This record gives sequence, C-alpha cells and structure tokens, in this order.
Amino acid sequence: MLLLVGNCAHVAVIGDLNDVPGSPVLRALRCEGEGELFDCAAAVDPAERFSVLYRGRQAQIDHVLATASLHARLARAHFFNVDLRDHGEFDPLRDEPITIDSDHAPLVARFE
Repeated sequence: MLLLVGNCAHVAVIGDLNDVPGSPVLRALRCEGEGELFDCAAAVDPAERFSVLYRGRQAQIDHVLATASLHARLARAHFFNVDLRDHGEFDPLRDEPITIDSDHAPLVARFE
C-alpha cells in the first residue's frame, strides 16, 4: 500500500508473511535506520497479538509494517481472532466437511 499525503509517502507492507516478528526474515524486511518499517501489531496487547492457532499454539504471522511517517499516524490495531480455531494438519484423505472459515485472523490497523 502506498499513500501520498502532501510531499510525504506513507508506505505499508501488509499480509501473511508466514514468519514471526523477531525472525531473521522479518528483521531484514523491516531493516534499521532510514527506511525502517515499524510493526503496527506492537500496539496490540501481547495476549491478543496472534493471527494463527496451530496445534494449540498462538503465533503472529500476519503483519502490517509501516514507514515512520505512517506509523506516527497509527490510531489503533486489532487482531480479529476471537473466533479463530485450530484447523490442525491438512489431510486430503480426512473425511470432514469443508469449512468456510479462515485459519488466519485479520489484523486491522487504523491510521488518522
């Protein structure tokens, strides 16, 4: 996502990055110094900061990373994970009905 406000570009990298916040991949993507991206999920209470539930374990693998100028406008962030359920291992031979729910909880960030 790219949003231009005046002469300042606000940039966000959004999506399922399949890695946790402190991983080497996320650290490299966020970088440090000029051009650094900031984790908007850090505004979420740590107990609620997860987007997947796998084998009973919670993890955050979905992200909204924002440039400093956009992150400064962050009003709130929230994971919609109340109804998230553990889908377990994928097994094409398992005789279970197909479900319409996702195995990821959306992360919504609001900027002002």
